[in-house]
Amino acid sequence: MDFQRLADTLVAMSQTFEKAPLVEIIVEVRWADAAGIPQVDGGLLQFPVNNNSADEFYMRFGGAAYSNGFRQTERLVPAGFPVMPGQAIYRYRPPSDFPDELARSALWQIGSGVFTANATPPYKSWLEFSPWVAKGIQAVLDTRNDSEKNSDFASVSLRYIDAFTSDFLDGSTYAEFLQDRLGFKVQLPAAIEKMAADGATAEHIIQFRLPLQNGMSLTVLAAKGSSNGVDALILNTTVSTTEKTAANVEAVMEKLSAARNMIHNSFVEMTSSLHGIMKPTSKD
Repeated sequence: MDFQRLADTLVAMSQTFEKAPLVEIIVEVRWADAAGIPQVDGGLLQFPVNNNSADEFYMRFGGAAYSNGFRQTERLVPAGFPVMPGQAIYRYRPPSDFPDELARSALWQIGSGVFTANATPPYKSWLEFSPWVAKGIQAVLDTRNDSEKNSDFASVSLRYIDAFTSDFLDGSTYAEFLQDRLGFKVQLPAAIEKMAADGATAEHIIQFRLPLQNGMSLTVLAAKGSSNGVDALILNTTVSTTEKTAANVEAVMEKLSAARNMIHNSFVEMTSSLHGIMKPTSKD
């Protein structure tokens, strides 16, 4: 499969920035886990598991990761410890001298019924990252156990984490920045405001989930936090779907591309007053 062609086809034109607040991008796909036991209510009982079939899957996936250049391996859960479904067990990275510079900021994680592809600085664009996402998903499909080989993915999500440090706030408080620069309007009830100390302002934590027109859902969390030890307003934006997704790369990448375009387009519009600081550069 020509992963670059797939990315070129699915990804829309997009604005990039010389100084972006982006900290990390996280792609996550999940599938039904063999550790689930059917319950009378129709659900699955999830419990810690270690088994030979899982270990064999991790070994096969590790071989696929190695063949793709992700040759640095880190085990996230010590051998012999119980593993919960949906928990990442291994992490894979390319070496620092990997010939594809764009891939050096990417990592893959695999676990019990879950795969993630993460992009960290110096991330450039979704167009450059998405081929490595597609290769990781293909590696999952090629190495899953026979009992899960053709199983649909249960969920697909794309998460962007942005950190607006003091350079972006430009003297604004977090509450002012949220409302005046990003457009999140928060109004406390008068019954609460009248109890505030003189000059006191509320520290806002904004969280909401919004069903979208295409059947996916948007989840946003904005709160004061830190990034690499520096105080910042952290904006966590996720678009996800829990509708079954066919076990093929094209189906997953189509949903991820739709999610990415929604996140990107809303972010560019929402941060329009900050573009003087962010310094738009070019379009992919």
